[in-house]
Formats: sequence, structure tokens, C-alpha cells
Amino acid sequence: MKNLKFAFIDALLLTQNGFYHSDFFAISTAQLTRTLGDYRSLFPEQIEYSHAKRRYIPKADFKGALIPGNTTNERKENAKKFRAIMNAFKGDFKMMQGAYLESVSYTHLTLPTNREV
Repeated sequence: MKNLKFAFIDALLLTQNGFYHSDFFAISTAQLTRTLGDYRSLFPEQIEYSHAKRRYIPKADFKGALIPGNTTNERKENAKKFRAIMNAFKGDFKMMQGAYLESVSYTHLTLPTNREV
């Protein structure tokens, strides 16, 4: 689930050029602080906190690597779509993850039988 949160951080940085704590409407401040700490330790070159703006902003070398796309414009478009999905789920990462897992069908997988191994 952390990956979803990290991707949402990238999506906000790509589409809004930064974000406030209030942009994460479904998680507590303590949980967001932990998530941001984890994100910053994994991607220190991506984000910084602007005390003047009182928000998190992308650093100069920000790439948004967790959002798919070959160009910045493609990543921005995909980030917009990802944010729309998050808005539909009202930012509930657990509900979004559950819906994804329910939508994955394993019926197309065929496991080898003893005779095929």
C-alpha cells in the first residue's frame, strides 16, 4: 500500500507542483508523516518542504518516476488519471487496493499438472 501512497505523492507533485497535508484526506497526520519520511528516505532528490509556502514541493531534479510515461507530459497525463481514480475512492488507499485485488482474475492462469511437469 505504501507504493500507492508514494505514487500519489508523485501525482500531486506532477499535477499541482506540490501539496499540503490536507491533500491527503483519508489518512491521519501521523501516518502521512511516516509515509513522507519513508518517501524522502527512498527518494531524497525528489521532494522538499517549503517553509515559506508551507507545503511540499518538487526539487529541481524531480522526475515523478513512480508514474508511468516516457516523457514528462505523459507522466502528467497519467498522474491526472491516477488522481481522478483516487478522488473516486475519496483517497481511501485500502479501499482502492481492495478493489484492484478483487478485479484481478486468476482464472486465466493454468497451473501445470503432475503430467506436464
